[in-house]
Amino acid sequence: LERFDAMISSMSGANQPIQHSSDDLQMLALHMAAVKILFLLGYLECAELYSERVVKPFRRMFTNTELHMTIIRNEQAYWGCIDCLSSFDRSCADGAEDAALSARRGQSMSVKPLVVLADSHSLCPAYRTIGDRLLVSMLVTGLKHYHLRPGCAFYPRAHFDRLAARLPEGIDVIVGFGEIDCREGLLVAVEKARHASLKDAIEATVAHYVRTLVRLCRKKAWTVYVHPIPPVLKETRAVVLAYNKELARQISMAPSCAPGKLSWLDGCVDSWLSGGELRPDLNLDGTHMHPRCLREVDASLLRL
Repeated sequence: LERFDAMISSMSGANQPIQHSSDDLQMLALHMAAVKILFLLGYLECAELYSERVVKPFRRMFTNTELHMTIIRNEQAYWGCIDCLSSFDRSCADGAEDAALSARRGQSMSVKPLVVLADSHSLCPAYRTIGDRLLVSMLVTGLKHYHLRPGCAFYPRAHFDRLAARLPEGIDVIVGFGEIDCREGLLVAVEKARHASLKDAIEATVAHYVRTLVRLCRKKAWTVYVHPIPPVLKETRAVVLAYNKELARQISMAPSCAPGKLSWLDGCVDSWLSGGELRPDLNLDGTHMHPRCLREVDASLLRL
């Protein structure tokens, strides 16, 4: 802490980059992770204060460093997303945006929670509201649908299984995984001849996901709403749209989930796109959906 205070003091009055070590990079990662933990626990104001008072001054050391190309790229990505969300919430507080979408509004409301079990895309809806439901984020970093295949013991799968086991029975859950499959898994699987075609790869991978959701609905009496994979990245949008189509098809044909229920959030993707492109107002940071996308999610839930 004394060394950190000294570094921050040495930056006063100047924006010049400062020489840093690998230990400094790791320390920055720890501070970014602290912001993520505070955010996920619902301490939104604390997360923002920590970011403004600690992370941002510390990042000035790395002005000429492409952090997304370093070993702390994941911490940088999470922190950057949370920083964008905090900026949006400040706009809501200032009256420049719809206050109904503010996470701070959700914090102050005593409403029935709706769990969002997802990868990094769970950050966008965290502690916001849909109707009279408070959205509570349950993050599983790095989970692919492929990890849900029988026999897989990779750590994101273990995290998913433990988190699902801890959640109570009879709750409502929005699930949102699969973006990583579309970005880096499916095409590699075809290239390595694990599947004969992209179509075969999509069908097999979706099946792992749907079987897992059916099992959880039956075992825990969950009502599960399957969130479409966000079509944010232009480079993977064609794969994402084909994947969402197959995901909707397999959910519609899924066997009985009683006493639970499994539903697809229909109509969202069509509303998010305009002329085949993501609406500019729905792009948060180039990777994640903006909280404005929740309007379409709300409309889809009302149709069910």
